[in-house]
Amino acid sequence: MAHILTLLMLLTRMIGLSDVARAEAREVVFPAAKYAKEVLASTTKQHDAVQQPYADEDTRANRLIALLSNANAGVCQTTQQFLFQLCDSDKDEFTRLVGFGSAAGFLAMRGFSKCLKIH
Repeated sequence: MAHILTLLMLLTRMIGLSDVARAEAREVVFPAAKYAKEVLASTTKQHDAVQQPYADEDTRANRLIALLSNANAGVCQTTQQFLFQLCDSDKDEFTRLVGFGSAAGFLAMRGFSKCLKIH
C-alpha cells in the first residue's frame, strides 16, 4: 500500500498544478465520463442518463473507487482527494462519477453535506 499511497500523492499534486495534466489523467481514469456527461446534458430526465457506464467493469476508475473504502486511512483520503481534483473540485461531478455513497463522507468532511443532492 505504501507504493500506491506515494503514487496517489504524486498524481494528486501533479493534477493540482496543471489543468492539462488533470484533463489527461481524467481521460485515463474516467474515459466514459465525457460520453455520460453528454448523455446527461441531452436528456430531460437525469435518471434516464447513464450515471456510471462502467459500473460492473474492471476499470481504473473502479479500482480507485474501491480504494475509497480501504482500511488504510491515508490511502482512502489520498484517493478521495485525487478523484475530487480529477473532477476539478466539482462536488456534483465527483458524486456522479464515484457514486453517492463513496462521495458522501468526503463531501461532508469538506462542509458540502448540505449541498448533496438526494433524489
